[in-house]
Amino acid sequence: MLTMSVLLISSDCHTGTLDQYQEYMEEEYREAYAEYVGGFGFRLNKENVKGVLANAPFFFYPDRIIDEYHGQLEDRQAWAAAGSAERLSILEREGYVGEILFPDAAVPFSGQFGGFGGYGGLDARTVELALAGQRAFNRRLADLIDPSRQVGCAVVSYADVDAAVATVHKAAEDGMRAVLLDGVDPSFPVFNEPIISPKYEPMWSAIEETGLVAQFHVGAGAPFPYYPPEIPREIAQIEIPSWSHRVLWWLIWGGVLERHPQMHCAFTEMGTAWVAQALRFMDWQWEGVNASRYARREMRLPIKPSDYWKRQCFTGASLLSLEDLEARDFLDPSTIMYGTDYAHPEGTWSRTHPYLRRAFSETNCNEDEVRAICGENAVRCYRFDLDVLTPIAERVGPTVESLLTPGDESLDDDELRILTRPDFIGM
Repeated sequence: MLTMSVLLISSDCHTGTLDQYQEYMEEEYREAYAEYVGGFGFRLNKENVKGVLANAPFFFYPDRIIDEYHGQLEDRQAWAAAGSAERLSILEREGYVGEILFPDAAVPFSGQFGGFGGYGGLDARTVELALAGQRAFNRRLADLIDPSRQVGCAVVSYADVDAAVATVHKAAEDGMRAVLLDGVDPSFPVFNEPIISPKYEPMWSAIEETGLVAQFHVGAGAPFPYYPPEIPREIAQIEIPSWSHRVLWWLIWGGVLERHPQMHCAFTEMGTAWVAQALRFMDWQWEGVNASRYARREMRLPIKPSDYWKRQCFTGASLLSLEDLEARDFLDPSTIMYGTDYAHPEGTWSRTHPYLRRAFSETNCNEDEVRAICGENAVRCYRFDLDVLTPIAERVGPTVESLLTPGDESLDDDELRILTRPDFIGM
């Protein structure tokens, strides 16, 4: 069985450039869109890419990786803009048979990955334009994907619950199988209601009924204006993912997962080991409350937080680290999905196999765990058709033996920076 090919699916890939949405934009917003694109102040090019990556808030890119990305910039930007057939052909070069698609930080009129939280405190025109931009992104995504091999994450906003419900159903009709949501709105309680409010129950119900995955990506719920250039980027590197982590305990302690037991959630590119830390703490809370005769009557959850995780949640382990894999015993290996973060420079694209060989061999993963983490968990989470993917994997996929046996090639210190990343969570 070790010689059989591994199903390799990336739980984290990105698509879209900001200038691709003219034909998908509703007529009344096209003039504003043209002005937005023309005035957009952030574009990676040969002149600024090194400076941008050197000061990026999420990761400290080693010099060699920055130089490599500088040389590949046009290719990688073309990959992000490519159509479905071209994308899949490129991914097959490294053995991938499928991908989960997120915005490439390029949703018109919107913030990072299309998120504006609950739009608390924003004026009506800003919200109107942001929603128009999200609709345009979703239309292009529906046109782009091959549903048999690609899962599109349609952007859904908390701003208008009726519109959110309609977007969920439209995404299901278009075969996208996931919706991308923002995190806990940092403007609550001044400007908005929390995501656990009864106000949002129709949206959660629609996601559950359609079988779509409630998807959260790093940056969700993060108040980016808190981190202007004068704030040390090391602070942003710690805090921005932490804002995204919050949605896990809000969904669990807020009862959303209890009320919607058939809804699956995925948390992508925000680490994995932190989930184990958070769940251990929440289980400790649950056990303490459950042991008290005074507090028991107020216990909202009949099962432990970690049981909700195992029943309904997955981590999109893009930038998979050794600590992430070492947390698998508590989290359950069946909830971890590997991702390459194509076509971003911090990811493992162009070095997937040696990266995985190092990760799996150093953490003593077995064959079942390798197969689950590389692709079988994604099949369950996003409902891929194995009859479609298995023949492709036999043609392009790596073998388990090749991923469990360290090869002659070695990753240098630059390439190991993500693999050896310590995980972090603030309580």
